[in-house]
Amino acid sequence: MNKCYTVLLLIVQLLHSPVQAQIFPEDLGMPEILHYTKQTYNGYNQNWAIAQDTHGQIYVANSRGLLHFNGSEWQLHYLPYRQIVRTVAADHRNRIYTGGFAEFGYWEKMPDNQMKYRSLSSGIIDSVFKREEIWNIVPFNDNSVVFHSFSRIYHWEKDHISVTVTPSPISFIHAVYDRYLVGCKGIGIFEFKNNSLVLIPGSEVMKDVSIAGILPYAPGKMLICTTKNGLFIFDGHNFTPFISPASDFLSKNEANRCIRINENTFVFGTILNGIIITDGNGLIKKQINQRTGLQNNTILALFPDKAGNLWVGLDHGIDQVILQSPFLHYKDLDGKLGSVYSAALYQNKLYLATNHGLFYISPGEHEFTLVPELKGQIWNLEVYDQQLICGHNTFTYRIDNGKVEKISSAPGGWMFKPLQHYPGYYVQGNYLGLDIYRKNEAGKIVHHQHIDGTEGIAAKGIMEDIDGTIWVRHAYKGLYKIILTPELDKINQLIPMEAMNGLPVPGKINLINYHGSIRVVSPDRGIYYEASPGNFKPDTFLNNKLSPIGSIRKIMSITDQKWWVMNNDNKLALVTWEENGSIQIKQLRHQNIFMVNDSENLYQFGDWTFFCTEDGFSLYNIANNESIRQVEISPVIEAIQLRSNDKHSLLSEATANGLSSRDNSLLFRFSAPVYDQQPSFATKIDGLEGYDQWSNYVPQSHREFSNIPPGEYVFHVKSDQGDEEAVFHFSILAPWYKRWWAICLYLWLGIAGSTLIYQIYKRKLRIARNQMQQQLEARLLKEQQENERKLLLIRQQQLTADVVSKSEALANSGITLLQKKELLQKMKKELLQLKAQSSGEFSLTRYNRLMKMIDQNISTEDEQKVFDDGFNSAHERFFQELHARYPDLTPQDLKLAAYLKMNLSSKEIAQRFNITIRGVEVKRYRLRKKMNLPGDQNLTEFMLNI
Repeated sequence: MNKCYTVLLLIVQLLHSPVQAQIFPEDLGMPEILHYTKQTYNGYNQNWAIAQDTHGQIYVANSRGLLHFNGSEWQLHYLPYRQIVRTVAADHRNRIYTGGFAEFGYWEKMPDNQMKYRSLSSGIIDSVFKREEIWNIVPFNDNSVVFHSFSRIYHWEKDHISVTVTPSPISFIHAVYDRYLVGCKGIGIFEFKNNSLVLIPGSEVMKDVSIAGILPYAPGKMLICTTKNGLFIFDGHNFTPFISPASDFLSKNEANRCIRINENTFVFGTILNGIIITDGNGLIKKQINQRTGLQNNTILALFPDKAGNLWVGLDHGIDQVILQSPFLHYKDLDGKLGSVYSAALYQNKLYLATNHGLFYISPGEHEFTLVPELKGQIWNLEVYDQQLICGHNTFTYRIDNGKVEKISSAPGGWMFKPLQHYPGYYVQGNYLGLDIYRKNEAGKIVHHQHIDGTEGIAAKGIMEDIDGTIWVRHAYKGLYKIILTPELDKINQLIPMEAMNGLPVPGKINLINYHGSIRVVSPDRGIYYEASPGNFKPDTFLNNKLSPIGSIRKIMSITDQKWWVMNNDNKLALVTWEENGSIQIKQLRHQNIFMVNDSENLYQFGDWTFFCTEDGFSLYNIANNESIRQVEISPVIEAIQLRSNDKHSLLSEATANGLSSRDNSLLFRFSAPVYDQQPSFATKIDGLEGYDQWSNYVPQSHREFSNIPPGEYVFHVKSDQGDEEAVFHFSILAPWYKRWWAICLYLWLGIAGSTLIYQIYKRKLRIARNQMQQQLEARLLKEQQENERKLLLIRQQQLTADVVSKSEALANSGITLLQKKELLQKMKKELLQLKAQSSGEFSLTRYNRLMKMIDQNISTEDEQKVFDDGFNSAHERFFQELHARYPDLTPQDLKLAAYLKMNLSSKEIAQRFNITIRGVEVKRYRLRKKMNLPGDQNLTEFMLNI
């Protein structure tokens, strides 16, 4: 039997080997794989089973507990004694059944969206049950579920549990075609029905094999997967080995799980080597293991979700394999290739130009091989005239049948293109400018000449327009238009395109040929065309047509009718031009394609578009895109939390009807069961001004609203993955002071208050009138007193003026008296001298009369008295203030001070005191000493300031 198996296996492989060559390089691409580590889901490593409810949310049986994933966040739920959750299943009522050590039951969401557990096994008194674990759960119908351990089957139906003891240890119950099959070790396969086990005739041949799974295969047939003995087909009578590559692989790698995706796609998980995806003939279409992207090679669970993607429970983590995507990816996980800049299919090999060198792979191989002569940075690969041209960092090469031949010393060949106006000639853009290549007589592409005048033009992009003008995109300095001489040896005209020509300032730009006319693409400003020679304007037509894509970074044409357009968010759209000028835009999901910045290159290999990426390459097939299962995504409102007054209570629609006015801040949490990309959400609240229109889509799964006024509201949320909405009704009551009875009370209080206010107003008005009368009288009295004060002040000022005037007159009078006295003394002295000198006649009588008259005028007591009275009166206040400051001053001291205040000289003061000037100085010294004045203080100024 083993020999026959081997021969048949070889025949199958040979028959299908040409097919593999035909679909190359699809064979190399893998579906995208999303990883969830234990740090991500907050559980333990091992994940035993996976299920999905009707809302599309994922549940995982984890060694730590039940994991729940809504597409936005993970939650962990524990069994009563925190047992390991070994299995999980969901029914149409969204009951989530779980089983573990001596425990099984189900979880249900409460009105507030919290998960609540109900144990179904608490009433089981079987002692064996207390020592066993539940390994599998199979929902039978609306009210019937089967749980089983290795030795018991527990059938829960209508709240009653029936226990069936198996004749030998079992592995799993498998539901196939509404039949429930059980493999019993050492006996065969039984069918479980009516709480009994019935042996299937002929199944004894399977008694010594361990069954990993039983699947529907073809009408009337089942596919049986064993752990170590490969695959078998059961047609209802016979068990026949299914000789195939898949069977051989599974027998070597210990199968553990299996599922059917559709009638021609099966997935098998192994203990040793990841998973394989096969067709109905047992041919392996994909092998996915740790080397090609899984976190771990040991598969504990397989589950196809509603979108057609595959969930994988691993011994270390959870992976999601995106089967429903038009993209396949080759990831350079070990860093061997590096970043891929260019690619070519040549002589039945796939060549990759990378920053590590030139690599190739042949059909049927799984590893790329480095071309030893071409290590380092490779920029460009082009196939023209059955020749592969390689632009290396140092030189330019031709590759033919694995042989590498240097054809030019031009370094850094970024781009290599044929010249449409010069058949048989090619132009290359490189570090040093532009070079021309041609075909020689033998048909080989050889270097022709360097184009003089292009030195310093690092030509990273080249495009020829309908007139034969070469447009060159400099690596750093913008755009040039170059017209060559007919001999192609030098520049005839070099036209730099700058901002003054209407283009954006120099920066990263790209070129696209649109019906023979060149368009300039600026990531920030849009698409430009040359309206007249050297004059650029925005291309309104193209900008409007492509506006749904967003800000365009680069346009890459496959044909004139098909473009790939990349926006500034690195999202790709496939644009198809119709004959009538209209376009179709496909904005694709499942992308996650990261092309090399400023070296974004793609190629069309048959039906596949080949994208060069930073870590390998990606493939797109438009036919696959059309066959992708379309699933309507409905958002789910996960929780509503009160956020006011430090509350964090969860609400249901029942408890949210009639919220207190204080509970007017709400946090809404929502999700969409989209697992292959991050969904965005838009929200609105009917009835809430300012929020009653749809918001913009944002990648946040929560929204908080604060200070919501009283009223009735409806919260809406939708995702960018579909048009379905989720709604939540709630209302907020008006505060007590806005209720109807409060309003009636306000009216009564208003009337009573108005009456009271009117009376109070009348009383206050009367009081105010009295107060105004009193204030008026007080103001009149105050004005009268103020007028009297002003009159007194005027009189005082007049008296002061009189005193000053009299003081001046007194001073003048005193001076006059002194002058008169001095004059009379002089006259008396002259008369005495005249008498003494007279020797002749001298009238004594007349002399005596004159002397008497003089003496009478010198010592007139009345005049002196009048002067003293006036002097004392004029300086009375001065004397009082000075005496108050200096009580030790005598009348003579006060008089001296008054003379000083009158600014009299020492001579005049001496005359008044009838003493010498020296006597005056002595008096001044004594006065200064009594007043304790410093030596530098001027005595006269001091008196004047008092």
